[in-house]
Amino acid sequence: QFWAQNADGSVLCNWCMRPLGSKFFFEPARRASKGEAIAQHSLFCSGDCLAHYLQRTSRLSMRRQLEHDELGVCQQCGLDCAALLNAIQVLDKPARVRALRRAVPAFATK
Repeated sequence: QFWAQNADGSVLCNWCMRPLGSKFFFEPARRASKGEAIAQHSLFCSGDCLAHYLQRTSRLSMRRQLEHDELGVCQQCGLDCAALLNAIQVLDKPARVRALRRAVPAFATK
């Protein structure tokens, strides 16, 4: 079971822990209360709660947010990772490795 319930058996939002009561989430909540399988994303009271949850638990979501915030430029060394990715993705694997080692010598030691 990957959902929380309060004392009266109401299914709670996975993020804010408020009972799921809106008509959009009523059916999944009812099914979950009966022990039926449902999609995990149905266990949120709003799109905001789902977004907050994913921002903190989904690696893909975290990477997308980081890309959006930093525009693909490393804040530590200034490397434009987005441009590097665009340049190397068309190369075959050996050429990609060589290009990465030239662009980021520290990668060669790892």
